[in-house]
Amino acid sequence: MQMKPNDEMLDNMITRFEAGKSLDKRYFILPQRMVRDNQDIYFCYESFDHNLETLMAAVVNGHVTEDEWRKVVIGCIKALHYLHETNISHGHITSYNLVRSNSNGYLMGGVGNIFTPKMMWNAPLRIDPLKHDVKCLVEVIYTCIPPAMNVVELTYLLEFLKFHTTMKHIQYHPYIQSSTGVVALFVSAWEVLHKDCSAMGKSYGDEIKKYIQVFENVMKSNKYTFPPNWKGNIPPNSTLSIMYNDSDSSYHDNVAGLFKFWRNVFTHAKKGTEDTVEQHHDALYNMLNTVWPGFAHM
Repeated sequence: MQMKPNDEMLDNMITRFEAGKSLDKRYFILPQRMVRDNQDIYFCYESFDHNLETLMAAVVNGHVTEDEWRKVVIGCIKALHYLHETNISHGHITSYNLVRSNSNGYLMGGVGNIFTPKMMWNAPLRIDPLKHDVKCLVEVIYTCIPPAMNVVELTYLLEFLKFHTTMKHIQYHPYIQSSTGVVALFVSAWEVLHKDCSAMGKSYGDEIKKYIQVFENVMKSNKYTFPPNWKGNIPPNSTLSIMYNDSDSSYHDNVAGLFKFWRNVFTHAKKGTEDTVEQHHDALYNMLNTVWPGFAHM
């Protein structure tokens, strides 16, 4: 960047650059040093492989898989979550700030005040800086999705983020979680439901009615089309059909019934002796998500 006297934008860049040096290197490509010559100043960072825009092109060309792209996006989201947990804004999220290094995703750039050449430096800030981060993140990810990619789950995530002003609780979202985390989510949600039933002195069947309405409202707001007969989607002669037919449970033809079925599969499906717990959970989640894509996100 060209150096000019009394340049507020340059001063802001330098302040943000220096603030970035103390960030956690598990989530960030860290600033290294500034180099000045007679007229210009250079901001030097650790090296990386791709930004999100060039990574999209690499997926199209077959050099990077869609799973690797997804892993990078998750890493960048976790980095922004780390910032927002400490009430720090990034301030300038573009495709150049979401980067890949050694197959992982990181945020790059200085942090702090919102930085943009269009900003009137003497004008009051009219948008919450954390909300500005989330808005920019969603826009960048949308523009860098590989064209042929299956985006069912990603779309639900981005629609979810549009209604949020911070990334502080995003670590609980299924897109960010490992399959083991999704299992824990379903099991703990089930336990909460039963505690509610016990506290109210009601049966599961009575209490679930109010949850059905909640489920349906969430799905409608997220434009999720629930299968009218979810039981009919269970593949014959599969692990899922065995779980359904051998179960002592009864399942209703509604979202609560499918929720209960997912929880029971996660809890009761037997693990192969050679599988690790993580492999077992991965297999179950992939199986369920193939038949009812996006349901975990609801």
